Amino acid sequence: MARRSKDAPSPEVQALVAHVLGTDDPLQTLRQLMSELATGMNPLGAPDPTITVPPPPQTPTVVTVKVSLDNARPPIWRRLELRGDLTLDRVHAQLQAAMGWDDYHLHRFEAGPVKNRWRAPYFLTELDLDEGERGTPEADVRLDQVLQAQGDRLFYTYDFGDDWAHTLIVEGVRLATDDDPPARVLKAVRACPPEDVGGIHTWNELAAALRSCPSPRALTGEFAMYADWLPEDVDPDAVNLADITDRLEAAGVPPLVLHPWVDSVIRRSPPELAIELSALAHQSGTPTLAPEAEELEVLLRPWQTLLEVAGGDGIRLTAAGWMVPAACERLWHESGIAWEIGKGNREQHTPELQLIRGHATTARLIRKYKGRLVLTPLGRQAATDPAVLTQALAASLLSATDRFDQDAQAIAVLLIAAGHPIEAEPQAGVGLSQPEWVFRAEVARRLTDLGWRHTDGPLPRYSVGEAAIVLALLTPRLGNAGGGPAPTSAAARHLARLALRS
Repeated sequence: MARRSKDAPSPEVQALVAHVLGTDDPLQTLRQLMSELATGMNPLGAPDPTITVPPPPQTPTVVTVKVSLDNARPPIWRRLELRGDLTLDRVHAQLQAAMGWDDYHLHRFEAGPVKNRWRAPYFLTELDLDEGERGTPEADVRLDQVLQAQGDRLFYTYDFGDDWAHTLIVEGVRLATDDDPPARVLKAVRACPPEDVGGIHTWNELAAALRSCPSPRALTGEFAMYADWLPEDVDPDAVNLADITDRLEAAGVPPLVLHPWVDSVIRRSPPELAIELSALAHQSGTPTLAPEAEELEVLLRPWQTLLEVAGGDGIRLTAAGWMVPAACERLWHESGIAWEIGKGNREQHTPELQLIRGHATTARLIRKYKGRLVLTPLGRQAATDPAVLTQALAASLLSATDRFDQDAQAIAVLLIAAGHPIEAEPQAGVGLSQPEWVFRAEVARRLTDLGWRHTDGPLPRYSVGEAAIVLALLTPRLGNAGGGPAPTSAAARHLARLALRS
């Protein structure tokens, strides 16, 4: 996730400086730019930033392109099939996957047919729009509007510091079918340079050194600084089509529209935490197998039972407002949450019953009416339709009113939606710590990184009560079965992912 200080030079200025320094004769290039300024030309972009593109074809196409990394010696390139109905922001994701970049930096598309980098109009990224730039958004333009025939060209730049310039040249166009994926790799030649290595000219020289001496630990002279930075197995000529295919499939997943609370947490996070949470968000959007019907039924059973008990005339409440013992005992046993000991016939002494009732109220499935708990219209629907119950419970997972609890719930749901492993851990003197406490500690650590504090120190795990409630809600039998919670079950992930989309 790229961030720029308000006092830093604009991306255009940074890009222009990188372009000048990356040429064979920077002084001559600078003189040429000064001359253009003196004659009224604008080296930072055309006066009119709007790019006019033709309408897309009536029938979607598949465009075969050769994507070359400019000035790579020897060449580094990929041959791809890209669906023409991809917007350029999605083409960006596919190019990152195909080449092997990690999307750490800014990027830019410029239209062909002539390469006129940094002087021609460019398509605006989301960050450009956030900073008030005028022009044509890349998210509004399809690939088949800029690449329509053999020989058409599109220019793509990634990382304005290292200035990785790519040229896309159309080799063929055909009609798309329903079976065509967003992107397919046909051929790949040589490995992608490492991120932040210093640009193509540095990589050309470093790659040559690695070909002579394959171990980066043996690099000497001007390349000694890379000895401990490059991975031991770095190979400038190695490329794996299967790995690229996997990356393309992941990049083809539509972007997840995050719940506003999760989006807010990511935006307010420091860079390292933002990257971690963004990765979790990406994992939460990758396709997974749907939960087994029986597993989902176990997860829903406590609330399903409550709705059944509250059907008809509702559940009578005591003068103190608790459910009467007969209703509590029925809910305790029929929902499958009953412990081996205890009757579960007093709501005030049974936290699990309070949790089920409280969440059903938050989900607007039940309400108080004339001394009874009765079903709402949504509750009546949910009582007979598991899909409605599932959606109602998911929609209420993120329901806190306090900012701290909202952040805690957002992080908790994100961890579960991504399938983050949460297991018991050894604890000095007491054997294994319970998964619930491990879960709380993981949420507390991320909240601390977000800036929350307990007095003057990091947050303790007991401070994240709302997150622990989320864990219990996503646990079959509320944690009483099998010796502990199971927040990474397929059913739990399913509900958490629905919550992120609600």
